[in-house]
Amino acid sequence: MNSLILIYLNYEFVNPDTFNLTSAHYGNEIDLLADWSVTDSIDLSAGFETFVPSEGGKQYLEGNKTWVQGMVYASFKF
Repeated sequence: MNSLILIYLNYEFVNPDTFNLTSAHYGNEIDLLADWSVTDSIDLSAGFETFVPSEGGKQYLEGNKTWVQGMVYASFKF
């Protein structure tokens, strides 16, 4: 199975006052994932993810940095 997936996530605090925050909007994440079946017994996947904090996220994380990460993994069926 081969696929390309784009995911958008919008994070909100349910009770921002629990953390003494003035904004409930934590941030947004965008993920791009690719899956590739090399053979019947080998699958490869790769992903690229980024998170951008909104006002609530900046308050909670005490910063305003955008997070970027990547991943690669393989699955072997026996």
